[in-house]
Amino acid sequence: MISLHTSPVDQPGSGDAGGMNTYVLQSARALARAGVEVELATGTAGPASVTVLGPGIRLHALPVAGGDGIAARIEAARRFGNAVAERVPRCQIVHGHYWLSGIAAEQVAGACAATLVQSSHTLAAVKAQALGDPGAEPPERLRAEEHLARTADRLVANTALEAEQLILLCGADPARVSIVEPGVDLDVFGPAAPDGDVFGPAAPDGDVFGPPAPDGDVFGPAAPDGRTATDGRTATRDELGIEPDDPVVAYVGRLQPLKGPDVVLRAAGPLLSRLVAAGRPPRLTVLVCGAPAGQATGELDRLGSLAAAAPPGVTVRFVPPRPAERLAAVYRAADVVAVPSRSESFGLVALEAQACGVPVVAAAVGGPSRRAPEPWWPGTTPGTGRLPSRGSSPTRPRPRRPWPPGWRTRPASPGTGRRAGCWTRTGRPRTRRTGHRSGGPPEGWKLPGSASGVGQGVQHSA
Repeated sequence: MISLHTSPVDQPGSGDAGGMNTYVLQSARALARAGVEVELATGTAGPASVTVLGPGIRLHALPVAGGDGIAARIEAARRFGNAVAERVPRCQIVHGHYWLSGIAAEQVAGACAATLVQSSHTLAAVKAQALGDPGAEPPERLRAEEHLARTADRLVANTALEAEQLILLCGADPARVSIVEPGVDLDVFGPAAPDGDVFGPAAPDGDVFGPPAPDGDVFGPAAPDGRTATDGRTATRDELGIEPDDPVVAYVGRLQPLKGPDVVLRAAGPLLSRLVAAGRPPRLTVLVCGAPAGQATGELDRLGSLAAAAPPGVTVRFVPPRPAERLAAVYRAADVVAVPSRSESFGLVALEAQACGVPVVAAAVGGPSRRAPEPWWPGTTPGTGRLPSRGSSPTRPRPRRPWPPGWRTRPASPGTGRRAGCWTRTGRPRTRRTGHRSGGPPEGWKLPGSASGVGQGVQHSA
């Protein structure tokens, strides 16, 4: 598995590290548990090294030399692929993650006569459309992604929407596209007691909503000894300096325009007004957990200006990215987690927050739009949107319309995560039909920025 531009062990939420890092590392672990020997390869500015990450998993960090221009980066990716082929000459399957890694993986597959698998994670055409800027990504990337989509032996998409994008925007053959959903580490992300123990099973009747906690918390069941999720949330809020009863909206992710943290800050004022109109105290905390990404070095200053301009009563707290165990505590400290991305291939944050029993409000783009049920809130009466008061007996809502065939509902409740969504399932992929009968874009459609020749500027080594 190749992740050229960012190491699978880098801290997600900063620099170029994000959900893809989690995806690569956790997928490798799931495959290793299934008996597959996994060699990970990533670029480094230092000397070459090999690190054993666990049984059956080794991480090769190899030097990457090249200039800042796009042509130099593409050439560096090819050289990196040749170096990987020399290190791991007996590989049978090469899986590239992101387009630069795909270029490197193509070199490895050609040298080793291996099967080439490619995951894009993000597509330049989709990103440019989301940002409203046709020049947001270089045309060389557009051509490379189109080339990989047409020539790889297998394309792995996170969602049906991503599969459609590969087929319609990049000309992929539907027969070579598989949909494999990412998962969540259920040993880490879950409604937890103060000592870190995950709360017990769902109701005996199989209902994903177990009995409510003794304090009326809508995210029951309670721990066997009577401790509640509220106890753990209070402890985490104390650590973060947040009042126990203050409404908290959390944003988790890289601080870049594409992820939309500014949307949360701009919405804080109107949200506070609605809370006050509903009789709540004039207080709202926005918790931002992340760091600037890649080239978005000025984003933190821009977000700081928005925070400074927030109306009285709104408190914005910036906290740095943190390991998964501590990140789970951030989710539990929130009343709701916002995923306001302008483009999102999957949205692991939404799944992790739901596994922690926290509601998610997500922009209707990409993965979250295909995974979220009809809008409702745990503890509300379906169709009304009304929240029960503390101490009242919550209702047990159901999605108001059936899911499309083949998809599973995952409401924000502890029982849900125990049934589906773990990384072990990701390690046992099942191919899904995409619903398309033929590949390629609609007649007369042209990929923005692409030339008439497919894969121009990208060499196919197989």
